Amino acid sequence: MKRLTTIDAARGIASILVMLYHCNSVVQSPLYFADQPFSGFFGSGSVRMPFFFAMSGFMLVLVHGCDIGRPERLQRYLLGRFVRIYPTYWAVLLLAIPAYLARPGVAAGAETVTGWTVLGAILLFPQPSVPFLVVAWTLESLAIFYVVGALAIWRRWVGALAFVIWQGAVMGALIAGIHPAFPWGFLLQTLYLDLLLGGLAAWAVSKAWVKKPEIWLVSGAVYLVVALILDFTRRPLLDSDWSLLTNGVAASVMLVGLAGWERSKAVRVPRVLLVCGAASYSIFLIHYPLLSVLSKLGKAIGLGTWLNGEMIFVLFGVVCVLAGILFHRWVEQPVTAWAQARVGMARRPERQVAGARVGTMEGTPE
Repeated sequence: MKRLTTIDAARGIASILVMLYHCNSVVQSPLYFADQPFSGFFGSGSVRMPFFFAMSGFMLVLVHGCDIGRPERLQRYLLGRFVRIYPTYWAVLLLAIPAYLARPGVAAGAETVTGWTVLGAILLFPQPSVPFLVVAWTLESLAIFYVVGALAIWRRWVGALAFVIWQGAVMGALIAGIHPAFPWGFLLQTLYLDLLLGGLAAWAVSKAWVKKPEIWLVSGAVYLVVALILDFTRRPLLDSDWSLLTNGVAASVMLVGLAGWERSKAVRVPRVLLVCGAASYSIFLIHYPLLSVLSKLGKAIGLGTWLNGEMIFVLFGVVCVLAGILFHRWVEQPVTAWAQARVGMARRPERQVAGARVGTMEGTPE
């Protein structure tokens, strides 16, 4: 069965949406350009994060769903998650921590730097303060999903029980409108439900042929566009927490449609989207430190006097995407290959899982 290139493209779009949100933040900041690019259209988080988390859950189950209940695959799963996430993350962190220690504010960082905060950042252990890399909180959240996934691989029933208890607690907090302090607030984020929804979407695609995938695709996409417009106009259908859930449902429906559409007919995806999909993790990791540098440099040279907010926004966005692609080729790929060799996981031939080549899908921070 052919590789799901549409999902590859969606993976890149998910990372770019996160980047554009942060790009909007630095351009509108009074510290830098104090301009609102495109009237703040890209400043909404109610769509980008549910889409990103649903995509992450979809990718993880697509790649490792067949490992559930097979404890002999647990070691490879854990090593695979480690190799795909940590070495490249450490490469970026190696630059961010010294920059922050030398000049707080150059990179995002914890308010108080101690040995524990540095160790927590290195291990991606959840912390109450802002991590050195702002996007690291997402990886910290995904790490919990990986742990529960490992339980499901070790013992199917243990993993199922852990998922039911965890997701039930998240849903209960959502229904009750509870927002507890750290660490419970971190463990009960509504976005975890979107991880589950994305995973269920991948499971459904792997188990059954999707009928009328265009309807699934259009329905999910239209809902997300409407939700984005209403959020932009300050007239959301639901409050923020429930929007995170319903938008996650729509994103998962759209992913089912994308996968079903490509499995039913030939789909030609623009190469630029495939390149961005392959480099999605690098774009995700480096864009915030890069935006920090670009904004300070732009302010120093008076960029705001030459270009308006929209131009700066587009310029910074293009630079971040191109830098992410180069970082993927020159750093992420060789670092990952080196780490795979060190742990005895030399890149294996691509195998087919649910219509996708696993070898090409594991580069995402699913």
